[in-house]
Amino acid sequence: MSDLEFVNVCVMKILAAVLCLPLTVLGIAVSSRELQCSVSPVAALHPVQAQLERFEAGTGCASREGGAKETHVISVGGASSRQVTVVLRPLNPSRPIKRPVILVLSSQQAVRWVLENEGLSSNINVLVQLSVNSTAESSSLSVRVTQVPSLPRRPRVLLRWVLQRHATVTSLTHTTHSNRIYLRLGEDPSMPSECRLRSLFVSQNYQASELQDQEVHGCTPTDEPTDSEVHIIRLWSSGSSLCGSLQVEVSVSLLPPVASSALHRVVLILSSATAVNWALVAPQVKGHVMVYSSHSVSLPYRSPASDLTMTSTVTSDLLNTPDLLEWANQNGFPKVTSYTEADLANRFVIKLGAGKDSDDASSVWHHHDDITIDSADALSYQCEGGALTVTVDMQMLKTQVWPVTAVTLQDPECKAEFNGSHFLLVSPIISCGTEGEMDEASGRVHYTNTVRVKHD
Repeated sequence: MSDLEFVNVCVMKILAAVLCLPLTVLGIAVSSRELQCSVSPVAALHPVQAQLERFEAGTGCASREGGAKETHVISVGGASSRQVTVVLRPLNPSRPIKRPVILVLSSQQAVRWVLENEGLSSNINVLVQLSVNSTAESSSLSVRVTQVPSLPRRPRVLLRWVLQRHATVTSLTHTTHSNRIYLRLGEDPSMPSECRLRSLFVSQNYQASELQDQEVHGCTPTDEPTDSEVHIIRLWSSGSSLCGSLQVEVSVSLLPPVASSALHRVVLILSSATAVNWALVAPQVKGHVMVYSSHSVSLPYRSPASDLTMTSTVTSDLLNTPDLLEWANQNGFPKVTSYTEADLANRFVIKLGAGKDSDDASSVWHHHDDITIDSADALSYQCEGGALTVTVDMQMLKTQVWPVTAVTLQDPECKAEFNGSHFLLVSPIISCGTEGEMDEASGRVHYTNTVRVKHD
């Protein structure tokens, strides 16, 4: 638990009425130095990469297979990439996947299949059958791989082949250009009883896309070690085919360097010139993520036992702010890890640093120096009748850190009461740790106390 200190100065002439001097702030002023950042095209080592993802509708089908297993079939044509990523997600995050999963992966050429886990238990049983010369791997799932010498390639023949060997098929996806496939696991009662192929199959549960890297401009304003990572992203266009008439989704994936118990404290400042919904993905991240965005934010499902907490705030200031680095500086983040601009993208991947070991995170995370406090608006006080009245407006208090849990004076026993929007405290002016100092020149006594804002 740490605290931020304001100093409230009350001046009282001996045997006269109480007079309050203007508020001053001690020990928490944000550095006024100008943030230096030369924006230029960035290389692969830049922590933030941008991509453009285009979805493809092709031959496919799906069913509500409710048996002891579920079977998903993917067929890629000759024009596809040599690497295809298959992202496995739960259909209903609150219902764990318990049935074994069979993946039949067919390709006309040798393909490196990469299986990714987004929100699934790592101990689900996954069996992969694939074409000869192809490989399958996953860093987040335990998979068993079997090569099949005569695996058909055409969708209709492949469907019959799978039905003969597995009796039922949950989904079949055929693509010629895609290098990324999304599959939602679980039984969907809205699907038909049988997987019947259609030439133009569209489903939110089974999608194929082509993912391409995009050129971005950016910089890394500071190389000083900090307790948190602050990443700023400015997006000019998300590539909507409807000229921005509809809000599109922009994915932001957070990737830790390795799967470990390290805890991360991440701040994301996201601004878009067009209407978007920022969709966060952080399946292997532990710690806390704070998001400040120009538009809506979708946070991933997290179980009550999750080691990740997230908060988001929509800030209209980000829409009209020409200098996001200056905005970050004014709002309590003078040390920015990365700044990134993208002309056209709908997906960002942020590579996180090492984080903090869980053993020492509690002693490191709760020390915050970079705080912006608008003292004129956030805190007000009165000194009347020998009493000190303090009011802290939580809407105006821009701490940009963890939720405020308590407001006290110098004496921690003198606690303010919270009414839903303000912390209110009234105490005798000579109590709660108040210190007095005589000004011999004016014959007045300066009384000083400290307002402490505490957070988790």
